[in-house]
Amino acid sequence: TCEKEKEVLRQRLEAPPCRQDNLYLQESRRLSMEFESFVAESRRGLEEHYEPQLLRLLERREAGAKALQEMQGEIQGMKEALRPLQGEVSRLRLQNRSLEEQIVLVKQKRDEEVGQYREQVEELEDRLKELKNGVQLQQRKNQELEELRTSLHRELSIYKSCLEIYGHLCKSEEKAEQGC
Repeated sequence: TCEKEKEVLRQRLEAPPCRQDNLYLQESRRLSMEFESFVAESRRGLEEHYEPQLLRLLERREAGAKALQEMQGEIQGMKEALRPLQGEVSRLRLQNRSLEEQIVLVKQKRDEEVGQYREQVEELEDRLKELKNGVQLQQRKNQELEELRTSLHRELSIYKSCLEIYGHLCKSEEKAEQGC
């Protein structure tokens, strides 16, 4: 049976190509060219649509990272500003114990100073909470950007796979044409 198939194929190769085969071949080539044109247009369209978005997202991500870094620096600065205030509160408490003979005057003064320091500490803590909320918001935005980037990457991978499949189909079709 294998010999028979070889003989049939050999006869087909040696026989002059029939008009129907030529028409089929021309139609296949025409459709292949149309499909290539369609794929190229689709690719250009996708690139024109997604590339500006991707660039904007990358710019936003970079700006977000810079803002996050600035906020972290500000948080660190506030933490450092908080340390001396806490040390001062401790110093005032020790001084209050050693000056018991002037308890009334020192107590009034200490109450005023401690009140001021507590107010400053509360203000710093409130600011710290605001900064933390800002950092969390920025992290959510960064995560959304990363998810969008991953989605775009996935779509591009699918598109590349389609192009590879198309390339394999074209090669197979060329081999089949050469075989006729």
